[in-house]
Amino acid sequence: MSTVTRSPRTGVRQLDSIIKIPVTMHWLWAPLGLLLTLPVPALIGSLAIPPAQFPALFGQPSFLEERARLVAISYIAIMLVVFLVFVPMRGRAATFISLDTKSITWLNRTVLTLASVTFAAYVFWIGSAVTRGLGPSAVLDLLTGEEGTIFVLRNQYFENYGGLTTWMQLAALLAPLVILRAKATGRAARTYLVPLFVLAFVRALLNSERLALIELALSTILAYLILRDEAPRIVRTAPRAIALIIGAWLALIVVFGTFEYFRSWTYAEAGYDGDFWSYAITLLLGYYATALNLAAFDSSILDGTPLVSAMFQGNLYEQFFGPSPLAGVQRAYGLETFTNRSGLLVPDIALGAWGGAVVIALTAFAIATLARRTARGDIIAFAAYCASAVAVLEIVRIFYLGSSRFLPVLIAIMGMAVSWSLLQAKERGARKSTRRRSEARSRR
Repeated sequence: MSTVTRSPRTGVRQLDSIIKIPVTMHWLWAPLGLLLTLPVPALIGSLAIPPAQFPALFGQPSFLEERARLVAISYIAIMLVVFLVFVPMRGRAATFISLDTKSITWLNRTVLTLASVTFAAYVFWIGSAVTRGLGPSAVLDLLTGEEGTIFVLRNQYFENYGGLTTWMQLAALLAPLVILRAKATGRAARTYLVPLFVLAFVRALLNSERLALIELALSTILAYLILRDEAPRIVRTAPRAIALIIGAWLALIVVFGTFEYFRSWTYAEAGYDGDFWSYAITLLLGYYATALNLAAFDSSILDGTPLVSAMFQGNLYEQFFGPSPLAGVQRAYGLETFTNRSGLLVPDIALGAWGGAVVIALTAFAIATLARRTARGDIIAFAAYCASAVAVLEIVRIFYLGSSRFLPVLIAIMGMAVSWSLLQAKERGARKSTRRRSEARSRR
């Protein structure tokens, strides 16, 4: 007779040799919640900035005319509708990720493979900086506020090598699988998570790649929230959930401000009329406002001419598509500092208003499908959703799925899906073979 055991702390169930890990897709960490937490407030705040204040605040004129504003609002509304309609959201676990002995063996091997590639990429990245002369003095200059140090570190020591250092991105895919393995086997997740966060912090601090830390933190937090028996008490009522969103914004300001202190405050302080935190808040909102503004500028220059390559960002894609016809044009308008184009307006630049709407709808549907399959207990969709959720969170600032940052993650997800499918097919074949032998014996 089968016996079932259940952990009261984690909700993990064990039926003989099958481990069942609960899955909860609460609205707050479903795509809808992610969109309402950051992109919607960021878009509203950015569009609320009077165009006349752009030169004073961001050193550039505003190109956010009525059409660009309408497109951005329409596209984010499309995403809201898709997420609301296609993703089931519940406060308690309705399904489980089921793992047998062979599945756990696959999970262990996958974690080991992803970890080996990720850490090797970080070792290569840091090692190349050391061979270029990076030493404690350069880091100390950064920490003590030496003006311009961050640009010296980025341009002189830290260099991204296409096809090598880009594999550091696998950290966002590795983290949820490590947490899943910890739930299934009891092996400590911190063995991998602590060094991953230390390396991501170093990358954010020394190379001004805050997005690397955001990717990892978001993926880790989502994994812990999804693999629960029920939602935490703090989000079970709407007022508490709203308070948590406000708290998340305050935390974002603190984290952003901490890194920006070393990155730009040292040389902006003298010319800024205000304290550091007002500077940090203005600059944080400015990242979204200027991303929208740069995309609107590109659209005005192209004047309706489609530019498909606009949806793809990174050295790899530049080698494929060639230099952008807009390269250098923005410098005449004081836009060269801000390189990101808003993910809400990039599809419009690439394919026009209607074509862009289709791209946004398909993007939202792809994320919604991952969330929906996650809610049904699909292990590949779970890892993929955690690793790609930043595409929703940062949609106002960047079209993440078209960035070369996402390409290694996409390749790894495809590889995982193939290996998982082969494992499942092999197990189905073994069950059929066992059933046939049993039927043959019974006929005798």
